[in-house]
Order: sequence, then C-alpha cells, then structure tokens
Amino acid sequence: MKIRKMQFFDMQSDIGKALLGALEKQAKERRCTQIILVTEENRKDACRFYEANGYQEDNAGYKKKL
Repeated sequence: MKIRKMQFFDMQSDIGKALLGALEKQAKERRCTQIILVTEENRKDACRFYEANGYQEDNAGYKKKL
C-alpha cells in the first residue's frame, strides 16, 4: 500500500492527519508491523508533521539519483 505524494498544504490541515490515520488503520487491519515514510531531509515541514504524529526519524536507506 503506497501513498505516492502528499503536499505540505495537506499537512497543514486536518487532511494530512486524516490520511495518516486511514493509512494506519488499514495497516493494522492488514497486520502490518510498521509504516515507513520517506521524505527528503530538507523537507523540514514534512519532518515536523510526521514527528508531531508520532513517527520517529530513521535514517536507514540508500538512493541514487541518475
């Protein structure tokens, strides 16, 4: 299950929080054990939003832009 993109204006309103809530509900129903969110480090707005909703920073991962 993927949400491909969520914009900052969604995060400022209750829409972003509702989307995360729906995602978490579906994940629990599917017996998922974790949710992994990916964002750029310079997206401070997104990082604050995720942290405010109980997510912890985890810098495990690699990528290569071509």
